[in-house]
Order: sequence, then structure tokens, then C-alpha cells
Amino acid sequence: MNHETTLTPRRQRKRQARIDRILEAATDLLSREGVRGLTLQRLADELDYTVGAFYRYFDSKEHLLAEVERRIIGRITERVEAALEATRDLAPPLLPFFVLTEVYARLPRTMPAEFGLVAGNIAIPEHVIPDDAEARVVEVVMPLLRRAAAFFDAAVTAGVLAPGDGPQRAMIFWSGVHGAVQLAKLDRLEGPFAQGGRLPRRTTRALLAGFGASEEALDAAESTFDAWLSEHSLDDPARPARTKETP
Repeated sequence: MNHETTLTPRRQRKRQARIDRILEAATDLLSREGVRGLTLQRLADELDYTVGAFYRYFDSKEHLLAEVERRIIGRITERVEAALEATRDLAPPLLPFFVLTEVYARLPRTMPAEFGLVAGNIAIPEHVIPDDAEARVVEVVMPLLRRAAAFFDAAVTAGVLAPGDGPQRAMIFWSGVHGAVQLAKLDRLEGPFAQGGRLPRRTTRALLAGFGASEEALDAAESTFDAWLSEHSLDDPARPARTKETP
């Protein structure tokens, strides 16, 4: 982002408010039109700005897109961290993987526009963000990867996984979970391919089993997490889950 100058606190707040407004409008436009549908002219029309005004805050459309992605990934990370914090005292060492899976699997419902944007950008084969801007996106992706890698290393130390490369396993894990969530629309299939909404969980179990987890360890982690879910809201971990009223 260019045009950074020394500003008074009041002007910094006003500048940030304008940036936030631009990013919100860009996210909305991207969710409706996709990456190829985002142009600065379209965005200017939506905000009643001039195209030139955007260059006070962003070097290019691609840099704007990178900031939108940073913002979305930051929000996803906040959801992940809140869920991990709420479940950190639960014992099974494989449980965090089911927490990560469940949070991510709910994103199409809890953050539909944002998830659609990130998923759509991943699906586009060409690189639409320049390297310098991509580096800023990677900055906010790395904490999620490091978290998963640390959980793999901890599970190895606990003796529930075979020794292996934590960072590589983290990449495989997130790739598998993302793919499973993307394929959730196949839940409408019937017969032997039907998943009943459990494809992300089953993908996680299969990956962990491939890394050496026993059925007993997987069952202990999943059942403990399900028991926690029955009493808590994952969308708001600090609030108890709703219970059905008895007639």
C-alpha cells in the first residue's frame, strides 16, 4: 500500500475507515462477480468514488485484492483461535484436528461470501496477485499452518502419531480439508457415495490414520469433541449451545 505519510491520529482513523469501507465493498463485489468481475471502475461506481481515489490507498487492483484476502483470512483465523481456546483443556491430543476441521467446514455457512471468495481465488489456475502483495497474504496464512504443524508435532510426542514432518503434514491436512469442504455439494448424492455431511470429518480421520493414528485415538478425540459440541456453540464458543425445549 502506498502513500503512507505521517498523519495525526484523527486523520489515521479517517483513512482507516475509508480503507475498511473500500475493502467491505470489494468483498461484496467479489462475492457477486468473482475476481474477473472486479474492476476499479465498478468499485468506484458502487462507492461513488473516482477511480483515482483508490490509488491513495492501494497501488493496484491486485494489491486491493490481496488486502481483501488478508482481511478474510484474518477473520477465519479469529474463528479458529476462539474455538481452539475454548477447547484447549480437552485431553485427547488429536482433538484439535477435529476442531480445525469443524470450524473450516462451517465457513460456507458462517462466512459464505468470504469463503466463496477465497475458495474461488484458490481455484483460479493463474496467479492474480503480484509477488510483493502475495507475500502479505502469506503472512496471515502462516499462523494457521504453524498451528497445525505444532499439533502434529505434539501428537507425535504424545505417541498417537508416527514420527513425521509437521509442516508437510500441515499442508496436506489443510489441502485435504479444504478439498472436502469444496466437495460438500456432493452430499446430495445417494447410495454408496453419500456422505451425509461428514466428508470433512472423514477426510481428517483418513489423513490422521495415514499418519499413524489408531482407531481408538481417533474415536476418543472425535467423541470428546462431539460431547463438547453438544453443550457449546462453535460459532460463539463462549456461549452454551441451544438445547431443545421439551414439550
